Amino acid sequence: CSSDLKTLSPLPAMAAWVYGILWLSMQLSMAVSAAMARTYERLGRFIGQRPILMMVSVGMAFLACVPGLTKLKGDTDVLFLRINTNFLEQFALTSSRYMQDYDTSISLFPTVERPNVLIFSSQGGSILLADFLQEATDVEQHVMSKLSVSHEDAVYHFDDVCARPAIEAPCESLSVLTLLGDALSKFRASGNSTGALAQLVLEAVPPEWLPLLPLLLGSAASVPLSSEAKGATVGPWLANAQAVQSLFKLRPGSASRAFEEKVLEFLGSRSSTGRCHVAAFMEVSFGLECANLTIRALPLIGLTVMVMIGYALTFLAWETRLPRQTQALTVVCAAFIPAAASISSFGIFGYIGLPLNVLSILVPFLVLAVGIDAMFVMSTAAKEVGSEVGSVEAISKAVAHGGQAVTAASLTSVVAFLVAAATVSELPGLVSVNLSLALSLVLNWVGMLTVFPAMLALNERRIIAERMDLADRKSVV
Repeated sequence: CSSDLKTLSPLPAMAAWVYGILWLSMQLSMAVSAAMARTYERLGRFIGQRPILMMVSVGMAFLACVPGLTKLKGDTDVLFLRINTNFLEQFALTSSRYMQDYDTSISLFPTVERPNVLIFSSQGGSILLADFLQEATDVEQHVMSKLSVSHEDAVYHFDDVCARPAIEAPCESLSVLTLLGDALSKFRASGNSTGALAQLVLEAVPPEWLPLLPLLLGSAASVPLSSEAKGATVGPWLANAQAVQSLFKLRPGSASRAFEEKVLEFLGSRSSTGRCHVAAFMEVSFGLECANLTIRALPLIGLTVMVMIGYALTFLAWETRLPRQTQALTVVCAAFIPAAASISSFGIFGYIGLPLNVLSILVPFLVLAVGIDAMFVMSTAAKEVGSEVGSVEAISKAVAHGGQAVTAASLTSVVAFLVAAATVSELPGLVSVNLSLALSLVLNWVGMLTVFPAMLALNERRIIAERMDLADRKSVV
């Protein structure tokens, strides 16, 4: 029995500690809640007395962030935003050995650019066909000889934007299309055996290019190339080649990017005969795809916004504290507060030098959902005040009660996204998305605590003045 008593003796002390901690937590919570209620009540009283001043002040603060959009760092324009579409820089672990080597290489060779690639595939057939080689060669020659782009009051061709190892050196490009075409022409005159064609290809290709053929030609057969390669061994490999690629490098700069966009535009508009399919992999390819995808999704984005506004109108248009009155115009205008918060947060990113990425497009939609929830809370708080008190007192009490709930919900989300940003600190792209979400939610919280109550106050003034709303023909006091 004595041993059992010794075992149980620490339990009352532990219970006392737990009770003390809980009691302190409750006292702290009550103190914070009371302080927030007093602060928000004063804020609500000020808003009820000067709603226009509050809306103008917060609106000017939001507008001050908008010029930062012009300072956003990125490589592609998506609507009015400039985003970074380089997945390697945004979504690769910064501490990985690969990224460390990549960063070291870029710092040592800042002018090195990844090559642009044009891949010509024969849709399952052999590339050693005259029609295919002619069409592929025409496309390549058009890009490198005829294509031009106007940029900043100047016209640029391939020779103007291509990378060169030295000033007078030729452009850095690598292609075997012309060599294959010449070999095929000689083959038609000399015979029709695969070995003879392969031998002609070997004779046409300079010796130093032989090791590069497996890079430039795509074949399902094994690669037999060596210094002793003969036509009989190379023939089956060439016969199975179904694609050939052309490599070229462009100098860094806006003119080169404009030329890349022109190349993609030409490839998208060309009329193919079906023999030759051309795919392009360039610096701007993915970025342009993201931009085009967003632009194509604009109708769906607009529909989503309209559905959210319709949802808010359905439940909030008649949710007023004064009987038989509406607030439809207030609800519609308040739905743009989350959008303004998101745009302002992007502007702040521009000021502080943080880039956006393709996932940042999701930010306004998530903030819109949180903003509409806040509108429900604030409207319900205003309705519960009742119609017996004046407009200023009603707004004061609504902000005092509803503001605490909006603050708690917003703070929870902000902390969650900040913790997520700290957790994925080695993935810059996810850090950017989480920080933009957290900042947008903070600005949305500011708008819902200041601008939306000001709109409610103005709506009550409209009711008193017997002016029309969107949802009624005549207001009845």
